[in-house]
Amino acid sequence: MLEQGIETTTPVGRFLFHVIAAMDEITANLISEGTLEGLESARAPGRVGGRQHLRHIRRNSVSF
Repeated sequence: MLEQGIETTTPVGRFLFHVIAAMDEITANLISEGTLEGLESARAPGRVGGRQHLRHIRRNSVSF
């Protein structure tokens, strides 16, 4: 936001600043909403998120 070089001392500059901030906010909200939907759909069949325990990973790993 600060790298845009918007002159915020003028009414047009302040307006543009608010419009860009609103667009960034809606983008962040859409990303968050999509993440929550993805987690919800992953949990539906019983999947629990997170990394597997090390003992489970070692048991299923193949040594070369």
